[in-house]
Order: sequence, then C-alpha cells, then structure tokens
Amino acid sequence: MIAILGLILLLVTGGIAISGVMTNPASLGEDFQVLGLQLSGLSTGQLFLSGIIVGFAGMLGLAMLFGTFNRRMASRRSRHALKGSQRETAAAREDSARLTQQLDDQRTDAP
Repeated sequence: MIAILGLILLLVTGGIAISGVMTNPASLGEDFQVLGLQLSGLSTGQLFLSGIIVGFAGMLGLAMLFGTFNRRMASRRSRHALKGSQRETAAAREDSARLTQQLDDQRTDAP
C-alpha cells in the first residue's frame, strides 16, 4: 500500500514538474502556468521555493517506494536465515539423540 502511494506521489510530482518546464517560456517575465493554472505575481524566489516543495514531494514518493522494497528484501533474508537456523537446530537434535542412544547402548553392554 505504501509502495502504491509512493509511486502515485512520484508520478504526480513528475507530471507537475514536466508540465511546468514544458508549458512555460525560458524567461520569467511572463506569468507562470502549471497544468493550466495561471500563477501570476510569483517572484523568482517564490517560484524556486515551489520547485523545491515539488522536488521534496517527489523524493518523499521515491523514498516510500524504495523503503517498501528494502523492508521486503530484509524480511526475506531474515526468513531465509531463520529456516537455515531451524535446519541446523534439527540436525543438532538428531545428532544429540544419536549420541545419547550410542551412550546408552555402551552402558548397557558394559558389565
């Protein structure tokens, strides 16, 4: 669920950024448009700050997306390690039971 939200956030912010770059002229003397919205009266600093906010939201989406995958991989590794540990424990118990049986057999055979 978090991965889906992260992907949606990343796609939306990417769309906003691409729309802002593609639909506006190179100079900031004119009004700025994003997705058909006219943003008039923005100074260069305000426009830069809005770009930082969109970039931050995009990075948050990316972090949510990759964080989910990292947790899944860590969970798989820990489950794999647990299965290996359980196999080792079972082998040690079998070995212990075999050695106990041998010791009991030696004690009963000895006078």
